[in-house]
Amino acid sequence: RPLWPGGWPPAALGEGLERFLMGMLYSKAFGVGADAVEDKVLNAQLTTLAFVGPAHLGLDPSLCHGTEWEAAIAQLLRVADSTAPVDKMRRVVSCCHHLGALVAPTDGSFVRLLALAILRARPDRLHSSLEYTARFVDPHQLWSAEAGGHFTIARAAVQYLAHLDPEALSASPHH
Repeated sequence: RPLWPGGWPPAALGEGLERFLMGMLYSKAFGVGADAVEDKVLNAQLTTLAFVGPAHLGLDPSLCHGTEWEAAIAQLLRVADSTAPVDKMRRVVSCCHHLGALVAPTDGSFVRLLALAILRARPDRLHSSLEYTARFVDPHQLWSAEAGGHFTIARAAVQYLAHLDPEALSASPHH
């Protein structure tokens, strides 16, 4: 006799348990210590880079309009609303899917496009969200080709933004 009614699949049970437990632990595991400091540093850098447009990053401005672009921004903004690591990861993956409709994820400009989307969205506590996800999401998902790949690209985009020199960009809009 099944333990759960309807014979729920084990993956669904695992996700439900993860959501419950991480919801209970969220205030103690999310955005604490060094992550809180890094969130402030990243937010300050994003504020400094507010003037950056597509041309600064070598992107076609037409990429940054339309339903796919807006949907990607919306997904980034929803990352902060999730308490479960799997849900935060799904938001990042969904954002990358939308941007992937504009530029192939294997294209060299994809990281820059994602970086610009992050810069436009300025999701709250993004560093903490990415680190929390990396620490607590199921390792099989973190290392999966699709979800893990998109998640890794998102972390690369954040690092790209963190290390951009605003003075060099302001001198020439053709980075």
